[in-house]
Amino acid sequence: MGEEPGYFPIFINLKGKTCILYGGGEIAARRAAGLLRFGARVVVIAPKTGDGIGKLKEQYPKSLQVKEAWYQKGIPQGDFVFSCTDDKWADLEIYQECKMRKIPVNIASDQSLCDFLFPALAEGDGLVVGVSSGGRNHRKVRQFTRKLREWMGGEQWK
Repeated sequence: MGEEPGYFPIFINLKGKTCILYGGGEIAARRAAGLLRFGARVVVIAPKTGDGIGKLKEQYPKSLQVKEAWYQKGIPQGDFVFSCTDDKWADLEIYQECKMRKIPVNIASDQSLCDFLFPALAEGDGLVVGVSSGGRNHRKVRQFTRKLREWMGGEQWK
């Protein structure tokens, strides 16, 4: 039998879409930055947030809302849900609720709980490139994207 098919790369217009993002750390800040950069409205839900989310709040005061809270059942209405928590129980609960409500979900720590992947992003000269290894080799993606960004001379996203 053949290997399972990978994820299909797709670009989505996020302008005006609401993205619910659980977690307030470094990974959440990187994801929020990408989403905001492409026009999404982002609601961050976390008991506390780091400097990255704070800087984004200053940069995108109308598009980023921060709610200081732990995950609770009853995910707010949104078009996409992202979970970047350090809590496997919360991640599983978020995933299950999204599946019941038919909301596309991405759980950063567990690819098996993802409807879609969040690529590494590189931009320059009017181009946007998303890089993914299908969750198999994060180090390789980081290295390739770093080189790609240098080559493109674009914004240095992490």
